[in-house]
Amino acid sequence: MEIHDLTSIISSGLIVPVIGSGFCKVKVPVNRVDPHNKFTGNVTVLKNAAEKNIEVTLTLNEYLALRLADKFGLNYLDDSMLNLNCVFLKSKFTEATRYKMLHDEYQQLSTEKLLDDYEKLASIRDFQIYINTGPDDFLADAFAKIHDRKPQFIAAQLLESNNNNVVIKEPSAFEPIVFNIFGSIVKAPYNDCAVTDENYIEMIVKLQQESTTQQSAFNTLFNLLRENNLLIIGSSFPDWLMRFLIRLIAAERYTQSNQKLISDAGTLSRIEFENFLQQYQGQVITQNEETFKSPGDFVQALHKAVQNNPENIVQRYKEKVFISFISEDKNIAQLLNNAFAEKGVPVFFDGNEIFSGTNFNNVIKPEIQNCDFFLPVITARSVKDPIDVKRYVYKEWTLAGFRRMAGEDAAATTTFIKPYTIGTDAINMSVYETYFDGIGMEKIPDTSREALNAFVESFITRNNLTPVNN
Repeated sequence: MEIHDLTSIISSGLIVPVIGSGFCKVKVPVNRVDPHNKFTGNVTVLKNAAEKNIEVTLTLNEYLALRLADKFGLNYLDDSMLNLNCVFLKSKFTEATRYKMLHDEYQQLSTEKLLDDYEKLASIRDFQIYINTGPDDFLADAFAKIHDRKPQFIAAQLLESNNNNVVIKEPSAFEPIVFNIFGSIVKAPYNDCAVTDENYIEMIVKLQQESTTQQSAFNTLFNLLRENNLLIIGSSFPDWLMRFLIRLIAAERYTQSNQKLISDAGTLSRIEFENFLQQYQGQVITQNEETFKSPGDFVQALHKAVQNNPENIVQRYKEKVFISFISEDKNIAQLLNNAFAEKGVPVFFDGNEIFSGTNFNNVIKPEIQNCDFFLPVITARSVKDPIDVKRYVYKEWTLAGFRRMAGEDAAATTTFIKPYTIGTDAINMSVYETYFDGIGMEKIPDTSREALNAFVESFITRNNLTPVNN
């Protein structure tokens, strides 16, 4: 698949990048990583850098392997042993001590992190879910430099340690999900982070089991992933582990799941894996029919292609809109959500209806309390008599009303609540005034693209939304 074809698929929001540990790199002086000069003579990458008197660029896995080998008191390390799995198993320390030492060593990193490619990935707003297979938080660091994207950072052990009930908001261009699928060395408990091959196997088994538990956070997360195509970037996992990982994320048999897209030749380092993927909807991304030599080359080209797409040159705004709708009006609300998103306005829109029960208190209430505008979609279906007060839309309207009474001046001529009706529905004003007494209702003529675009442009102007620098 050519990269310009990939950008078209990305714009549909159906691509999930799976970032491999080989993508995560640091740049340090040789004497920082091998202060006692025990390994430089037998580790090629260190030897070459030392001979040229330059800093060495290592994957995070290689860097941590070298640092822990020194901390563990190992006296010999060569190219075949230069991985965290091998070094971790050679230590005589307890597992808890090893993980604590790993965490402490990782926390020492700062400016040594090479984040440029991560920032480019983080800036692609059509990526709304990112899967990180390493233990790091490089991607979270990259997002911290982007003003209008605030990700939900989820690590596997966080879900497990909270009885699998962590609240997961539906991802959006402004609030994507970053999922450390094998755990995080940054977040405690550290020993739930996969480091050895055995850890990876056990984690995959746990994820598989928990992903089928209905109404769980894992189940929600994997349902969000199910309809997407996977874009594998920079994996250095063994062939067997890559097969299991792809099967886990896809949540379906290879013959039935969506496409698996491979970023570069380095990711296909094993010919057996390449042949395997070609049989099961696997494609390598190319540019002018040439395979990218490295994941970094691929990300640079992808970022440039996406930035040059005229559809992605759009002003962004600070204020956030909460769209409240009855489930029967989901299609209308979805069109409204799309129109706002296309104009760069952040929106809270529960398109998958994943929030119910305790999640209403954890997600819906804070969103209503903190949104800048509350937009109820008013139709004959949402204001019919009698009102079923058990439905969540009416709880949302009530909560917005409480905020209005508590926080706005009774004499104010404007409010954060902006009811809109669409089309020619006859509205039951008695029911409407139960929730929005004293608030005017405006009208959108229809759900055509032209009408919705005009509405959003007018909304931005009339409410003085604040532009955010791209």
